Amino acid sequence: YPSAALHFGAIDRLDVVEVLSRAYNEWIHDFCAADRHRLRAAAVVPQLDVGAAMREAERAIGELGLSAVMLRPTLDDPTFDPLWSLIEELDVPLVLHEATTMNVPQAGLDRYDNYLFLHVITHPHEHQMACLSLICGRVLEKHPRLRVAFVESGCGWVPYWLDRMEQHIDYWGHASAPLADRPTDYWQRQCFVSPYPDERILPQVIAAIGADTLVYTTDYPYPYPGLENAVSAMRDRPDVDDADKDKILHDNATRLYRM
Repeated sequence: YPSAALHFGAIDRLDVVEVLSRAYNEWIHDFCAADRHRLRAAAVVPQLDVGAAMREAERAIGELGLSAVMLRPTLDDPTFDPLWSLIEELDVPLVLHEATTMNVPQAGLDRYDNYLFLHVITHPHEHQMACLSLICGRVLEKHPRLRVAFVESGCGWVPYWLDRMEQHIDYWGHASAPLADRPTDYWQRQCFVSPYPDERILPQVIAAIGADTLVYTTDYPYPYPGLENAVSAMRDRPDVDDADKDKILHDNATRLYRM
């Protein structure tokens, strides 16, 4: 997943973002050539325009063989519907990745200029809003083959957010379009989230929603939980049983990416 390319959302010239997206996707394709079995990359697409996003998604997946389509989690726009259909057809996951870039509209930026504060806020809150749009906005209902992963935000927010959506469906459901299934059903069927290896409430998350939708993240080469124990930090946890570790470290990613 990209770093600098997460800033593309701050550029309001479509022609520039198209060129940058193509250049990044070709670069990461070449980078993965070192070992295409072990190295897999997500395509960056011009989120500024749905048609341009679709064209680059088709090229990056169909011609370059990249493994996912990545967007920032700003998704409350019905014009994205054709893109969801295309991602279903390409049979790759939609992966949502936020970044505290401070140069795009995002949660908290209207109140704070402290980077620590913004980093605490932006990742889970932007993912919560995207999750709300995808589930209660009926995107997952209309696109039952769409697989979505929420990465680099931890997983602790998920049980609370699903519970809150469930409560609002029960008490305020008349204020929105009805859903055919419960929010938790859509989550369990189509969504994934990445726990951090040292996330202390991981056992409680597993107790609440199970381990079938959890995929491991290291955020390498960032220094947590430490570059020397990026795998062992999860593998050696005494508070997660081995069957759940197998799911988190291997099985769920295999299902998400169709490996």
